[in-house]
Amino acid sequence: LGTGSSDWKVATNWVEGIVPSATDSVVFPATSTVQTISNFGGLSIYAITILGNYTFDVGKTAASFTVTGQLNIAATYTLTIPRSTTLVLGSGARANIQGILSSENDFTVNSGNDVAVGPDGYIIAGLSTTKFTLSDGATLRIGSTAGIVPGTSSGGASTGNIRFKTLSYGQSA
Repeated sequence: LGTGSSDWKVATNWVEGIVPSATDSVVFPATSTVQTISNFGGLSIYAITILGNYTFDVGKTAASFTVTGQLNIAATYTLTIPRSTTLVLGSGARANIQGILSSENDFTVNSGNDVAVGPDGYIIAGLSTTKFTLSDGATLRIGSTAGIVPGTSSGGASTGNIRFKTLSYGQSA
């Protein structure tokens, strides 16, 4: 987005003057003066790269946002998804989280999705009611290329323990 408003659907907010469509790849740079993105609910985009700290907020009316190809969050940066917004990874989509994905809404890794969380990356569930679901046929890679692939060895969901640290607001890891 350029230096205009935070409205996704306004063409003049985009560097090329065109609102991105479902087949486009979008980069959100660290240098943008707009850090909260609005009015994008119900949209689909092929790829998003986050190179700054951004909040994708549809406002008070709940809506979803679909990434069909690749979601990239660079190291040291955060993508915040407020409670009213649902981030959806389309069928076969990949996410590469080297920074932080902070969600106040449920986050599901569906069958065919591949989510890699780098050695310094985090997925943060912002509310006590937020659920993280790893479906059969999905892959979650945590700081390695081996990953966790439920359902491949026994036909059902894999179980096990992943250590999480609960932090209070303002507390550092």
